[in-house]
Amino acid sequence: AEEARAGLHPAAFSDLPDCSPHALAALEALPESGQAQRVGLACLALGSFASENRNSLLEDGGRGLRSALAAAAKRPHHPEVQAWTLAMLAACAPDFPLDTQGAEHVWEGVGVVAGAFRVFRNAPWVLERAAHALAELLKVHPRRGGTAANAKQMRAVLEGVAASPGAAAVPLLRRRVAEALAELDRAAVLSSGCGGGGRSPRDCVGRGVQGNASSGNEGFGNWLCMAPRSSK
Repeated sequence: AEEARAGLHPAAFSDLPDCSPHALAALEALPESGQAQRVGLACLALGSFASENRNSLLEDGGRGLRSALAAAAKRPHHPEVQAWTLAMLAACAPDFPLDTQGAEHVWEGVGVVAGAFRVFRNAPWVLERAAHALAELLKVHPRRGGTAANAKQMRAVLEGVAASPGAAAVPLLRRRVAEALAELDRAAVLSSGCGGGGRSPRDCVGRGVQGNASSGNEGFGNWLCMAPRSSK
């Protein structure tokens, strides 16, 4: 409610005009400019809350999305660049097609998430975006996303973050990690085909941690305020 009153709730961005073509053009024209990448990816992330912008990123086999991810990959250690990219992934994931093309987007997205957890261990605002993106990716393609997450050992990574003092001090990060772990549980159940015969998902998954698997971007306003500015 406080975020909505402050104008920071994602709904505030749902009516943005289609800025994706301009942002993508800037990223392509200025591939070595850190400022162009930060601003361009910020525009794409905020614009992704509007369906028109998501459509622009995902049309032509996701050409726009791939261009944005390629731009972000040039600065894997830049927290602001990666956080905007993760926000864009989380917003776009529900619109990924339910076919092999969408599965490829999920596989690539999980790679971006894993990279963020590996690099930004002391940046909880980036990890919160990464956990949220992972949960959204797993929801749309649980089997493919689960396979990608298992390949990156994401369950162990998430459980490590959940047990850390940093997560205890940041409730939103703790909640996002719990959501991602819950989606990993669901993906494991779907992949194994178990859950029937009176068995629960926990019987199939083992150590998975349940959480509130709500979607949405309620923490976006908080993250927007927390994100530091960088001149690099």
